[in-house]
Amino acid sequence: MGNLNIINQAIDEYNLLTKSQKKILKSLVQLSVNNEVIITIEELSKINKITRATVTAALELFSKKNIITIPDTTGIRFSSCVINQIKIDEQSIRLIPTILLTSCACNRLKSP
Repeated sequence: MGNLNIINQAIDEYNLLTKSQKKILKSLVQLSVNNEVIITIEELSKINKITRATVTAALELFSKKNIITIPDTTGIRFSSCVINQIKIDEQSIRLIPTILLTSCACNRLKSP
């Protein structure tokens, strides 16, 4: 996965997600290996100190928005997902100009 700091900033800047949803998505990104995450709803709930219902709703939203893909495991509870790197990269790319502008502005303020 790309630069984790930029990805986390992009998630923070994504205004269509709630604070809890952002927290869950950041956890998924951080826990991913080759864009795959193996974790249960209960574990995500404990890690983020968020209810299982909120985690379930967030995962469903991420799936609908094509941010993650949940394997079709009918009859088996959620235990894994695949992060859609293209969606994450799209949001990160949108954020790069903002990061650069903020960085330039901060540097100008520091100049004598």
